[in-house]
Amino acid sequence: MLTRIARKQHLIAAALLAFCFLPLLLISRYDYPSGDDYRTLVRARQLGAAGAAAAWYTNWSGRYSSFFIQSLIAARDSWLAVYRVVPAALIVAGFACLYYFVRTLLGAGLSRRESFTLSAAVYAILVAVTPDAATGFYWLSTNVQYAGAFFASLVVLALFIKLGRASGASAKAAISLALFILVGFVAGLNELSIIFLAAVFASVAAFHFARFKKLHAPALALLAVCVAFAAATFLAPGNFIRIRETKTEFHLTEIVPGSVGLTIYLLVELLSTTPLVPAGALYLCFLHANRARLAAPLSLLAGVRWWWVLASLLCAVTLANAALFAAVGVSANSLPFRVKNVYAYSIALGWLFLLTALFVDLSRKRIEFRLPAWATLALAAFVALYLLTGFELKLGGAPIPEASRVQRAFSAISTKSVYTNAYLDLLAGRARRYRKQSEERARLLRDATGDAVDFPLYSYAPKTIFIQDANHPYAAPEVMSRRF
Repeated sequence: MLTRIARKQHLIAAALLAFCFLPLLLISRYDYPSGDDYRTLVRARQLGAAGAAAAWYTNWSGRYSSFFIQSLIAARDSWLAVYRVVPAALIVAGFACLYYFVRTLLGAGLSRRESFTLSAAVYAILVAVTPDAATGFYWLSTNVQYAGAFFASLVVLALFIKLGRASGASAKAAISLALFILVGFVAGLNELSIIFLAAVFASVAAFHFARFKKLHAPALALLAVCVAFAAATFLAPGNFIRIRETKTEFHLTEIVPGSVGLTIYLLVELLSTTPLVPAGALYLCFLHANRARLAAPLSLLAGVRWWWVLASLLCAVTLANAALFAAVGVSANSLPFRVKNVYAYSIALGWLFLLTALFVDLSRKRIEFRLPAWATLALAAFVALYLLTGFELKLGGAPIPEASRVQRAFSAISTKSVYTNAYLDLLAGRARRYRKQSEERARLLRDATGDAVDFPLYSYAPKTIFIQDANHPYAAPEVMSRRF
C-alpha cells in the first residue's frame, strides 16, 4: 500500500496544497483594512511612498522595508484591490521560497517531484502552526513585515548554501550581491528576523572555526552585513521616540531570566501542542529511505553535531527574546500574536534543520530510521488530524442572522485549524458578512455630514481575517474617517 502511495506522492502533495490553501486564497477577497492601515494610507497620500517611509523611520520605527512597501501600496488609487491580492500572493510566494530552500538543502539527488512533495508537507504544517492567521497573512501592517520576512529569510539561507557550493567567480559575485540586498531587505522588515539570520551566520562561523581552526569568510562577512543593517534598524530615531512614549524600563535582572523562560515556554508549547514531533519522525524516515541520494546535506553537515544545532537554536531564540524585552519590557503583553507568528515559523524551521543534522550525525553511526507501515500511517493520520482540527473540535456556534440552513450547519462547528477555520468562515457566511459590514461603514463615513458617525461593531467576525474593531485602543477610527 505504501509503495502505491509513494508512486502518486506528487499528486497527493498537489491535492494537499489545494485542499489546505484554496480557502486561504479565496477568503482574501473579503479582506478589509483595519487600524494602522489607515494611518499608513493617510501619510502615504500626503508625503508619497518614499517620504512616508522616511517619516515613519524618523518618528516611529526603523522598519524601513516594511513601511516603504506599505506606503507604496497605500499611495496607489487601487489600494484596496492590491490589499486583497497581497495575502494570496504572500501565501503562494511562501511556498515558492520554501521549495527553493528544501531543494537547495537536500540537493538535486531528489527528483523535483520528491522535493515538491516534501515541501508541500512541510508548508502545510508550517502554516498550520501559525498562532494567528489574520495578522500572519491578512493584515497589511504585519503580513509582509513578519511572514514576508521569514519567507525572504528562507531565500537568504538557500543562497548562502549555494554560495558555498558555487565555483565560478561570477556566480559567487552574483549570489553575494543578492545576499547583501536580501539581508538589508529582511533587516528593514522586523528586528527578530535579522537577529535569527545573524545567529545562523554566527553559528556557522563558530562551527567552522571549532572544526577547522579557520575563519569562515562568507559567514563572517554576512554576519557583519546583518549587524550593519540591524544597527540601521535598531538605532532609527523613531525607535527612541517610541520607547520614550511607551516609557519602557530596562531591567537586566528581569530580561535575562525572562528571555530564558520564554525560550523554554515557546519550545515546549510548540512541540507539545502541534504535530512537529510525529511529523519529525516521518521526516527522519523519509531522509533514511533516500539516504543514497542525499549527498548534498551529508556533505554540507559533515562533522556537525546535532546538539550544536540545538544549542544554536536555543541561543538564537533567547537572544531574540532579550532584544524584544529590552524594547517593550517584560510583561504578559510582550508577545503579541503577530510576533509569535515569526517565532513559530523560525522555531519550526530550526526543528527541521535540527532533525536534518540529527540524521546526518547518527547516519555515521549506522543508526537507521525506520517505522513499520502501521506506525507510519498512524503518525500521518495524527498529523492530518491536526491540519483538520488543530486538536480542538467544538459544536454549538451561533450562526449569522441571515444564515441559510447550510450556513447554520457550518456555523455550529468550531476548531483551531487554520485551514478548517477558513473553510468555515466562507461556508458559514461570516467572511461575506464582514465585507458587507466594512463596506457599509465606508459608505456611512463617505456620506457623513456632521462631526460624528454612528455604526455598529462587527458581529460574527471571521476568525481568519478579522483584526480589530473600532473600539480597539489602536483602531484609530478618527484616522479611518480621513480616508473617506
